[in-house]
Amino acid sequence: MDFDKLLATLRVEEGFSADPYPDGCGWSVGYGHWSKGKPEPVTKDIADKMLHTDASTVSARLQGFPCWYDVERNDARERALTEMCFNLGFAGLQKFKRMLDAIKRQDFHSAAIEIMDSKAAEMLPKRYARIAVMMKTGEDVA
Repeated sequence: MDFDKLLATLRVEEGFSADPYPDGCGWSVGYGHWSKGKPEPVTKDIADKMLHTDASTVSARLQGFPCWYDVERNDARERALTEMCFNLGFAGLQKFKRMLDAIKRQDFHSAAIEIMDSKAAEMLPKRYARIAVMMKTGEDVA
């Protein structure tokens, strides 16, 4: 997977916030770094290091995920699944049961439909439309 491309996309999609802000059942800071407790403000340099660590952790954990083999060796699909997991967390990604089943069958058209038929896509329509196209086509979307 083109890790630099993933990081660049996450920087844009997550946006930078030096100051912590409430996010779900915790707090976020930097480029979407989630914490249970309220973290201290961060610089962009620290946020970049946190982003690299967070994205590396998500990527490593996904390699043991049941459908990873079905997207492996396709850079755009790997990044699409990794970006979803970064945004939703592992528990959130696991709720996409029909998408994950479609990926296991390598039915990427149906997987893309399931991505768009989600609360995440309602909340972040442009982001999830891009992710769905990447999953469907296996190609990058600008």
